[in-house]
Amino acid sequence: MKQRSLAKLFTALIGGLSIGAHGSPCGSCPPTYSTTEPLLPKANGPDGGFDGGEEPLDCNAACNGSTLSCRKITVDGGAPLVECIFAESCGAGRRTSGQSRAAGLGVDEYGAWLAATASLERQSIHAFSRLARELTSLGAPRQLVERVRVARSDEVRHSRRMTRLASQRGARPAPSVRVPRERRALGRAIVDIAIENAVEGRVRETFSALLAHHQAVHATDPMLALAMKAIAREETSHAALSHDVHAWLLLRLTKTERARVRHHVREAANKLEIDAAIDLSTETLTLAGLPPPAVSHALARAMIEALELDRG
Repeated sequence: MKQRSLAKLFTALIGGLSIGAHGSPCGSCPPTYSTTEPLLPKANGPDGGFDGGEEPLDCNAACNGSTLSCRKITVDGGAPLVECIFAESCGAGRRTSGQSRAAGLGVDEYGAWLAATASLERQSIHAFSRLARELTSLGAPRQLVERVRVARSDEVRHSRRMTRLASQRGARPAPSVRVPRERRALGRAIVDIAIENAVEGRVRETFSALLAHHQAVHATDPMLALAMKAIAREETSHAALSHDVHAWLLLRLTKTERARVRHHVREAANKLEIDAAIDLSTETLTLAGLPPPAVSHALARAMIEALELDRG
């Protein structure tokens, strides 16, 4: 698929929708959730526990995980507790099997979103590294493998740039979960590679590129808007690449395997429609240039129909 054709499609889809739309249910993957944990003694970690004073908590240590924020609380005069609020990134982007959701640690919602986005970009680096190795082992054309390696280099830049933006808000990406070395060494069946590329590339990454085009135009954070102009162009090339990899892999699958791939694409397309509407505050959506829920849902539906993803 041509990158230029995808870019024109994205422009048409964005231009054909009312950017001021509101409403529609939020996606099934909320960006924040909270838990309550016992507040352990300070010796358990640097600034991570309760010492009876006013020293601020190290939320990551106190909550044993990457959090958006935390606070000391008591319930009915009982022992002190810590309420941990976590942030996750869901929706678009490319991952490979064995990786968890991207998460970010920050002092406010927008900073946490930037950090989670940087984490997702970092995961894409590992996904493209793995895809390049696997395509090489399958004897894919050198030009196709080289495009995957270029995409990996792009993701390195994206991750660094988003990490810098997050750090300016006092946020940082959570450590990513890499595929264990022994699992990376094992060859996967070609149909599994095709399914992952179709789901993570043709569906999720293509929608990510569409959102990036929206952000490049509508982000009110000037530094993010500038970053997204380059990121949108490169993510569109990654989306086009995923469609080309898909076409090459399909030729090497049996009829039954091709049917499996189509089934997974249809499932991913249906899930994307549900998850597309990201539940973030109006302030964060505006700063990030992300569409409100109704528009995000409509963009996902329009993209799915235009690319016939609901047919697999």
